[in-house]
Amino acid sequence: MSKKTNKAITIPYKFSVFNCFVLLNCLKLKIINKYYYYFIIKKQLSIFPKKINNFTKKCFGTYFSLINNFFYGIKKKYRKKIILKGIEYKVCVTKPDLLCFMLGFSHNITINIPKNVCVNLNKKVITATSYNNVILGNFCNKILKLKKYNLYKDKGIKFFNEKKLLKERKKK
Repeated sequence: MSKKTNKAITIPYKFSVFNCFVLLNCLKLKIINKYYYYFIIKKQLSIFPKKINNFTKKCFGTYFSLINNFFYGIKKKYRKKIILKGIEYKVCVTKPDLLCFMLGFSHNITINIPKNVCVNLNKKVITATSYNNVILGNFCNKILKLKKYNLYKDKGIKFFNEKKLLKERKKK
């Protein structure tokens, strides 16, 4: 087991713990499963494996960091920016939970927005925020796969802070 899992997770004061769930308004996180115990002492959450075997050793760090990321995401939401670079590339919201992309194909592409992801559109910049980093990352990767970034023409979809080196064309 890793060193970071020996630490306790601090539960913010907004949360209430009921049975094996952590509750905040409408958000619900199940913090226990059949492989781990949990203890809460003075708003400190400690997790321990019931049996120490290969499976619990492998999964313990992942389980610990998922819970830790959940609390971090509630305090400070995760945010990712995506840029559409190119003249014919456009995006709009058709329904409250649908994004419609016009990427130069003969048809428009629609993507469902997950429930706990909030999307803001500014011309060619998509800003997605969420308290769940895994769902946000999957949603952004789904968008990036729609149109691969072209390094020769400097067109396509990419993250805001991503550096792409342009390639030179063949010289005659």
